[in-house]
Amino acid sequence: MQVLIMSYNNFSGSFPDLTDSNGLIYISAENNSFTGDITYIDAPIAYFDLHNNHIQFISGFTQNTYYGLAVCNLSGNPLQCPLPLFTFSLCQAQCSASDEDYKSFRIRIEGNVDKFSSQDFVRKLSDITNVTASRISVLGVRSGSVIADVGITGPKGEFNQGSAGRIISILQSTPADVYARNGIQLMGSIVSPIPVPDNSLSTGATIGIAVAVIVVVFCIIIAGLVVLYMRLRRKRRRELLGSVLADIDLSHIQLGAAKKSVVDFDELKGMKQIGSGAFGVVYRADWRNLTVAVKMIKPGSVTPTQLDEFLREVAILQNLRSHPNVVLL
Repeated sequence: MQVLIMSYNNFSGSFPDLTDSNGLIYISAENNSFTGDITYIDAPIAYFDLHNNHIQFISGFTQNTYYGLAVCNLSGNPLQCPLPLFTFSLCQAQCSASDEDYKSFRIRIEGNVDKFSSQDFVRKLSDITNVTASRISVLGVRSGSVIADVGITGPKGEFNQGSAGRIISILQSTPADVYARNGIQLMGSIVSPIPVPDNSLSTGATIGIAVAVIVVVFCIIIAGLVVLYMRLRRKRRRELLGSVLADIDLSHIQLGAAKKSVVDFDELKGMKQIGSGAFGVVYRADWRNLTVAVKMIKPGSVTPTQLDEFLREVAILQNLRSHPNVVLL
């Protein structure tokens, strides 16, 4: 087949695949509703008229297409930049960028990070895509041969400059041999946007953290209960002392020699009962970094007479000399 005429038929959808169209020299498909991309033209086309359609891309138009073209009309199509330069003059083509967004991608190539040149790499990408080199920037490189993270800015109204997304699409669809001819040995596919590292915790780590939190909360609860118990115990002792004193009119008590053995109850720490008598209880306690014995009168069972006897006992103990079996005051 040498001639393909489809003009003025209101055809829609993608333009027909022209792969293996070796003998085709004349194509007339103007005034239809074809969309998408003209992906491949494998023939020395002399006449190509596709004006007034909805074609967005002409990735099949290469420098080889230019050779032999006598008539070409692509006007009236919403073509996306970039286009081969010859299409502007020969095919009356016009193009625009779909947006001004910034995009990024990751590419892996053969090489060594130590010998990698960002400037040289950007120049090669510019040659492949026909994009202004100033729009391309290398964000970072790391080993794994060479893994480069690359950013592309919007076209900012520059002539024949495609959107960043369109440029990345071109790079993704460009064959590896084209990269090789430009000095880039591509390894794997181009990924866009740049993958975000997965910083989420593993199930084991999550369980470990949960167990640790439970243990910490449990310890805090236990510590709180211990503090509460100690406060309640101290309060109870104060109430006990208060009840003892409330039963006795201290205003008529003469402490006498026992006065110097009276200490502030709040200075006694870590009291532990070690004995009990008819009207008193003996505790072991710490007082000013000393281990001491504390004798406390039982509430409700002490008369003023018994209190006098207790104070005389204190006075006697004050005058005793040091002995291993005697507690001194």
